[in-house]
Amino acid sequence: MKVLFKDETFADEFKEFLGFVDADFTLNNLKSDILSASRELVSFIGKELYEKAEEFFDDNSFNDGNPEFEFLQLVKYCTAVNGYRLYAPDNDLSHTNDGRKMRNEEHEKNAFEWMIDASDSSLEKRYYRILEHLINYLDELKGSEDAELLALYEIWIETDAFKKLKKHFIQKVADFDAFFPINSKLLLIKLEPGLSLAEKNLILPRVGKIKYDQMLAEPTEDDENIIHTIKEVCAYYALAWAIPRMSVNILPTGILQRYSSDRASSKASMVPALNESQWTAESFLNDAHKAAIDLENLLKPAPDPTDKNINPTITYNDQSFSAI
Repeated sequence: MKVLFKDETFADEFKEFLGFVDADFTLNNLKSDILSASRELVSFIGKELYEKAEEFFDDNSFNDGNPEFEFLQLVKYCTAVNGYRLYAPDNDLSHTNDGRKMRNEEHEKNAFEWMIDASDSSLEKRYYRILEHLINYLDELKGSEDAELLALYEIWIETDAFKKLKKHFIQKVADFDAFFPINSKLLLIKLEPGLSLAEKNLILPRVGKIKYDQMLAEPTEDDENIIHTIKEVCAYYALAWAIPRMSVNILPTGILQRYSSDRASSKASMVPALNESQWTAESFLNDAHKAAIDLENLLKPAPDPTDKNINPTITYNDQSFSAI
């Protein structure tokens, strides 16, 4: 696996991607972290797509006139941001033969801990944001008239990240947003294990394997309300699954209440003092179970009006009356 940067141009490119950093960063210092970031990206977009980026990087004639240039830049941006996110915490200290020491330049002050935490959070959100851009870029290549761009899309739809969603009732962001707005294909992909568990634990036992497979493969008009309710169950269950497992920085803003602190910045926030995350997860889980009850009611056969046990009658003076 290659790092998609060259020593001689790294400082300028790195500054272009992260405008807030100093202009004297060297590839030698960040290379191992950028390599780690590259491997993390490969685990998401797949080896074949990353190899296409390597191919473009190795082509000395490749420039911004090529239709795939934006793809290469997005891949490089992802690895630069995430690489710096991995590198920054240790760069805050001097690592000497006498142990780790605090940096303290003559005309600079060390950042407060809450400032460092805010910066770490901002870098993480920046990484998720550019990864979202990369996903949207690949999705938008569908039907491209350019053969090279269309080839990128065809590689993308064969990745595990893309194909796993196609196994579920919720396959698009709009399906999920009907119940809780996430507005993110990246988050939807990350929620896939929760969707899978929802279908396994709450849907299959209620609808049965035959009906389950039929609705996924060839849904009918009569299945419309049932499928809508299934999606509701899955959306709420997936959120309940995600809250204790995912970083708050990838979850939708507002899913967990933020608490203002008494620190120096109005933007500062503190870890919830009680167990708000568990309460929020339980709230979504309760919503999922309520929707599952609605699903059971939809699946019940309509009552037979001729069944006397359903509609019992009583007789008085040779006349029959409904007992209900």
